[in-house]
Amino acid sequence: MKRLIFVIVFLLLSSFCFGQIINDTQLFNSDHWIYDSMYKLGKEQKVLGFYENSMLSAGELKFYLKQIDYDSLSPSGKTTYDQVYNLLYSDSNLIPKLKPVFEDQAFKFYINLIANPEVYYKSNEDIPWSFRYCLFDNFLTSPMLFGFSNFVTIETDPFFGKSNNGAIKPDNITNMPYRDGDLEFMFIRFSYGSTGLYFDNWGINFNISKQGYTIGNTKLGSIFYNKTFETDAFAQLNIYSKSFKYTGNIVQVDYTKYLFLHELEFILFKNLKFAIMEGSQLCNPAELRFTVPFMFMHQYSAWTEYSRSSDETPYGEEKFCAYFGMLLEWTPVKNTRLYLIYAQNEIQIPSERHGIGDLYPDSLGFQFGADVSVPFGNNAYLNFELEGIYASPYLYIKHTPLASLFRDRHDNLSSDRIKSWVGSPFGPDMIGGHLGFAYESIGKWKAGIAYNLLAKGENDFDMFNEMVTLDNQSKGGENPNGYEDGDYYGYYPPTSYRLGRDYDEARDDALNMLPTGTIQYTNQIILNGEYRLNKHLKFNAQALYSIIQNFGHTENALEHGIECSLSMTYNLF
Repeated sequence: MKRLIFVIVFLLLSSFCFGQIINDTQLFNSDHWIYDSMYKLGKEQKVLGFYENSMLSAGELKFYLKQIDYDSLSPSGKTTYDQVYNLLYSDSNLIPKLKPVFEDQAFKFYINLIANPEVYYKSNEDIPWSFRYCLFDNFLTSPMLFGFSNFVTIETDPFFGKSNNGAIKPDNITNMPYRDGDLEFMFIRFSYGSTGLYFDNWGINFNISKQGYTIGNTKLGSIFYNKTFETDAFAQLNIYSKSFKYTGNIVQVDYTKYLFLHELEFILFKNLKFAIMEGSQLCNPAELRFTVPFMFMHQYSAWTEYSRSSDETPYGEEKFCAYFGMLLEWTPVKNTRLYLIYAQNEIQIPSERHGIGDLYPDSLGFQFGADVSVPFGNNAYLNFELEGIYASPYLYIKHTPLASLFRDRHDNLSSDRIKSWVGSPFGPDMIGGHLGFAYESIGKWKAGIAYNLLAKGENDFDMFNEMVTLDNQSKGGENPNGYEDGDYYGYYPPTSYRLGRDYDEARDDALNMLPTGTIQYTNQIILNGEYRLNKHLKFNAQALYSIIQNFGHTENALEHGIECSLSMTYNLF
């Protein structure tokens, strides 16, 4: 026991955070503070860059930082600029310095140890925790970076942290694994190899990463593609200039399906940005044709090529899902950003609205918001956030679980199933909103208050367990449409109709665009804060009060309670 206490204390006293980069190809994960800082600088000068998607390389962020006119910034803006500059250019006098294990003129190897102990409390055991795995970070992380000149970075971040099975338990009190079933089997989530070339007017980066990609800088998680989507790997190509960027992704969701995703972005008039995204999820061996840039992938009509006749199966599009989205950002006035994100995996045009075509639900969602960051004094900001989000009942959902836009993985240590949607962590079938206000003293402390509202319908992961059993053949009769005896997924309206559901009932289900069933209403008031005692020690805290009506989608069931969390990070160097 004494040895264990000694090891924990030693790790706490010898941990430190990355404060420098090893070359321009190093990537910053989606939670890094640098993205919000870049937005503050851009909003102050009414300009936009292509930093709404993360993870980005240091070289690309340097390119966008050069577009900022330092002399015209406010005192708070200059302090923020200095922080970003010192990080990207590794000013060792102002930021924590890494201790290299080995380096020469062409090669660098750095290893680090980050300790982040957290403690939790909640007053109502029935209300789920507001986070998955941990609130801020894992208990221990040991990033390892390999840099080759200024052209290649390889990083992997093994961690010692809690599994989903351990984190969801009502009596969970910490992010440190301390009992059977607590240890997370997926002990590396952030890992990548990155290479690129960077010039004065444009740049290119190619990386292969594990997971953590995000499209859109939002408060409630991106409706289109969010960092909470757990994937096996993705390969990404970024080519960018001041006014145009192309991003191509090949995402291996798991061994059964690949998502090919292309994004074109344009900056108009410096303060207006428009992006269009198109994707194809293929539940077959990967195909080269879906990787071709600037192709309208819908022209392949892949939903017909990977479908079987309704005479053979009730599913139709059982191995393919088309995905489409748009993004708009605008800084109409100084210090203010407006944004809109649209996502869609199924929509019926008027000419298709007849017969079986009238049973296909429009599967779409959108997210809109405004964030304002007003410089206050010499080294502070007042931040205001307003966001709304909507997901139709069948967003992300197709005829079969295989074709739907989600991941279902198995945790080998805890025998747990971990599911994640491609976009919003709240999934489909919901309407939500966020309102927040915060004061931030740059590099010292910040405090904020927020209110979240979520109206959640009954369509979620559980619907994939809804099976229809056909057994008439074994009794000497016939099944609907002559299908073989067996169990079939019956949650999707056109499929349920083919399996014997009444047409009008299936049609009403498909045409409904509001949250379904008994709607669960969640109201949350959130207080959060951060205090940096000195260069070495930082604390984070959050307190949350929830009131949930129709809890568990049970009429008139009411639950309420508080949740508190405290985190400490200690930097030795």
